Amino acid sequence: MGTDTDVIIAGGGLAGATLALALARVSPGLRVTVVEAFPLSAEALPDAYQPSYDARSTALAWGSRLIFEELELWS
Repeated sequence: MGTDTDVIIAGGGLAGATLALALARVSPGLRVTVVEAFPLSAEALPDAYQPSYDARSTALAWGSRLIFEELELWS
């Protein structure tokens, strides 16, 4: 990976990952870097679990649903 980037997104959670996807779809040539504190590989997922967070559900605003539908993440 090179060191040049146009946009840096702090955090690869729900908001950060959605923003990265939206930017990639709107401007494919844009160089986006997501900076995340935890490893994102499938092998690292059990170690990245944070017991201080409730992993059972996430409440979303209607506007978020509309954004997810536009990005084809919600059906």
